Amino acid sequence: MNINSSIVRILLGVGVFLAAAIALSTPYVNEDLFLAFAAGRDISQGIVAVPDHWSFTAEGRVWINQAWLSHYLLYLAHEYLGPTGPVALKVFLFASCVILVLLRCMRLGADSGTSLAALIPGILASGPFLGIRPENFGLLFFLLFTTLLTAETLPKWQRRFGVPTVMTVWSNFHGSFMVGLAFLWIKCLLVTWRSYRNGSPSRTEAAEWWLTSVFSTILSGLLSPFGMDNLFMPFKQVGTRAVTEYSADWLPLLSFDHLDQGLLGGGSVYPYLILLGLLIVSMGISFRLANRQYFRNVRADVVMEIVIALVTVVMAFRFRRLVLFSALSLVPLLAAIIQSTKDVLKRAGTPGLPSESQPDLELSRSEQPGHVHSGRASLISVAAASVCLAILVVLSWRAAVVPYLPNNPFRPERPVMRELMSFDSFSEPLVRFIRMNGIGETNLGEKFLVGWELSPYLLQAVPQIKVFMDCRDQSIYPDRVATDYFTIMGVITADGRDPLALLDHYGVTNVAVTTNPIDLQAAIRLMRSRKWACIYADPDSILMVRTDSARFKEALQTDLKGLWFPDEESRTLSRALLSYFLYGRIQPETLEDLKAVARSNPWPDLYVLIVWGMDENGSCFNARTVNYLVTEASRLSEIDPLRDKRGAQILESLTRIHEILQLNAFRCGDPEIAGRFESLKEDSQRKYEHLRARFLGRFF
Repeated sequence: MNINSSIVRILLGVGVFLAAAIALSTPYVNEDLFLAFAAGRDISQGIVAVPDHWSFTAEGRVWINQAWLSHYLLYLAHEYLGPTGPVALKVFLFASCVILVLLRCMRLGADSGTSLAALIPGILASGPFLGIRPENFGLLFFLLFTTLLTAETLPKWQRRFGVPTVMTVWSNFHGSFMVGLAFLWIKCLLVTWRSYRNGSPSRTEAAEWWLTSVFSTILSGLLSPFGMDNLFMPFKQVGTRAVTEYSADWLPLLSFDHLDQGLLGGGSVYPYLILLGLLIVSMGISFRLANRQYFRNVRADVVMEIVIALVTVVMAFRFRRLVLFSALSLVPLLAAIIQSTKDVLKRAGTPGLPSESQPDLELSRSEQPGHVHSGRASLISVAAASVCLAILVVLSWRAAVVPYLPNNPFRPERPVMRELMSFDSFSEPLVRFIRMNGIGETNLGEKFLVGWELSPYLLQAVPQIKVFMDCRDQSIYPDRVATDYFTIMGVITADGRDPLALLDHYGVTNVAVTTNPIDLQAAIRLMRSRKWACIYADPDSILMVRTDSARFKEALQTDLKGLWFPDEESRTLSRALLSYFLYGRIQPETLEDLKAVARSNPWPDLYVLIVWGMDENGSCFNARTVNYLVTEASRLSEIDPLRDKRGAQILESLTRIHEILQLNAFRCGDPEIAGRFESLKEDSQRKYEHLRARFLGRFF
């Protein structure tokens, strides 16, 4: 072992650590994590495999919660350790996965340097999909299970007992166990095919694998609280088109409408495509250099690795969420191919190099023909590893450190560990408003329609509410309910069905949504109907009730008097939305309060609301409105977004103001002024994208 090889391994080891830091720190919105907390709380109270009590559209149905043990452990981790618990659990699970993959690489004959080098792109490819979810447990069991399938050197009894044991535990941690069963049956077919070539002993082995497969399948059903229904739930999930066609989790890998996450952002597929490219190039080089006989006599464990890689790639292209499983599954094969190529090049570069069994006693090591080539290759390896490490240092700083700095304008004021747990912007003030005003209490019979991302958060924070639908989606809700939900939210075309009529049909009494574009547009449609009115609003969320609500009749008629609000800002926003959409105007004193809010908290949509209040006729703006917007744009332009914690919000507001002024000038027949405002809008957008790239680890 020469010193250069040791240096390469050290450099690559540090590189693996940095790649893991990037993967574990990727800003990720974990709405499923709050669902896990809610489910884990129920499980701790013995509520499992019983008729649902969270939703009024799924009453009487049993949620086949295939991740019930994952939910329980995540809940316990959060209950006893706060945000540190789930983050630590994620680190432990991912570190275990990396160690398993590293051992598999070395078992296939790859040296430690090659194994570490192959690990780095695999880790980076998995990072954009590595939230804190039950899938983390599923990934660990998947890698452990496929290790048992490929480990030909393990004693038979360890594999025969290990496979059913892992499958039984896995089936209670995550629904991905069905992928393991599929690979188990594929293994049976491969062993059976091999048995017909090798004779009787192999046929005995094939029979043992078939028995193991049957036994594992039965156990994964019988030893689950949900019985044999546990085996069929994944087919229902994949077959529910109302969800799989509109949820980002279930979109195809190359869904071109969703390729704007940047290089390393949450949900980005670019690192995975780079990994695939490396694998394909390595295979091409290896096939060109290696002896064909080598590939004809490839080992059984390598064959299984190839099958695992091919199947997981196909699954990842069909459902991008499965990139998490595919990325690390490609690493052992990549390492084996790189190692075989290195071995071929080494043999080709050292003609006459004596074998170990017949050493050449006449030449010293330094005089051997291959020594010069080996030394040169070692220096190249050190240089390549150094360049790789330098790139990873830059990437890790941008992607794993900068997003969590105190001056990051995209993160709220809260501890770093809470931010690592989830990069969400859900509204805690909304929860306080609901609790303090006694909304959603069990005896009131209220029914909530809640936005997709907000639903698990409310289920965890306000457990007594009953929701229309939540992110358990196809695991419990019928297609009809999912279709109606997406129709109400405006995700799919109404197709002759009236969203308002659907709300009446289901008896919905409250609607709570975020201010994300889809949710906000749905809220505006409801409020414009004047059948729904806002009783609470903040920059993150809106809560609406029916205008004929007996309970809130007095509050709606008295400008929300009698309701508790967490702060004056939310009270002002709520009154403005209520007044404008229900009565067609905003009271002068409320309008002045809105302007005061804009001065301290320039929320982009706030300026739209102010314009609505200042120009009730909806045609060309009067001089007072234009002057106000121009003055605000000038004020915000003087603020340095890099030095102000509200920098991102300020640039978004500037973009919105210029857009409002551009549309007004265009509508009123002044294309020259419209063009000027369009240029200002584009300039603000460029600055905003630059800020995102700088503080959220985005590189393009």
